[in-house]
Amino acid sequence: MFGDQTLAPTLLSAEESLGLISRELVSEGASILQQIDPETLFARDEGREGWYLDHFEQWRDLYLSADDKNEEILVGVA
Repeated sequence: MFGDQTLAPTLLSAEESLGLISRELVSEGASILQQIDPETLFARDEGREGWYLDHFEQWRDLYLSADDKNEEILVGVA
């Protein structure tokens, strides 16, 4: 995930990036993530799926919270 807007591309090395997920994409992502049933998407009966479920829920909560507060999301990749 890099965001739909790049911030300060000349300040970071080629392996690093700083991006912004715009308010519009946060809202769209939150809407989509609300419609997904994570328990159906990630069955818990096979070891690693619990890890995926937990991380999915963290991302969903981030998007829902940012959408609720009318915020954008800053993304750094190193």
